[in-house]
Amino acid sequence: MRILILAALAGLAAGCATHPTYQARSESSRYGYAETLVQPNRIRVSYNGDTMTPRETVQTYLLYRAAETTLQHGYDYFVIVGSDADEDTRVEMMGRPRFGGISYREISAHNATVEIVMFQGEEAPPIANIYDARQVQQTLESHVITGASQ
Repeated sequence: MRILILAALAGLAAGCATHPTYQARSESSRYGYAETLVQPNRIRVSYNGDTMTPRETVQTYLLYRAAETTLQHGYDYFVIVGSDADEDTRVEMMGRPRFGGISYREISAHNATVEIVMFQGEEAPPIANIYDARQVQQTLESHVITGASQ
């Protein structure tokens, strides 16, 4: 009976698992997006995911934030002029030695940074790999989970 109750509780906990949320990094959390103004039209944007955030989600949220910040600064287009990504991996012990043993699992968190240069205008400048910020935001918004959309 005790095993059935524990199994039911484990199932409930798994059902309540949170999805990675698009959010600004705060003093109390090292996860989410942050940005640094490098020049008036040049910004470094980063997104740190937690262990529940897949690499693809970090990349999507980072690109979405680049588009969002471009528009917030009054620009229309951006070009990625530099990027970096890394994975923080650690090994976690699971289980209790007193109750039948322990196991280990590898846990990873993904982080990415881009530096963007932003441009204004009705038409995109003739630059290779330029992004239309409004189009990027519109295309990706259905893949972005905010605190309000949960």
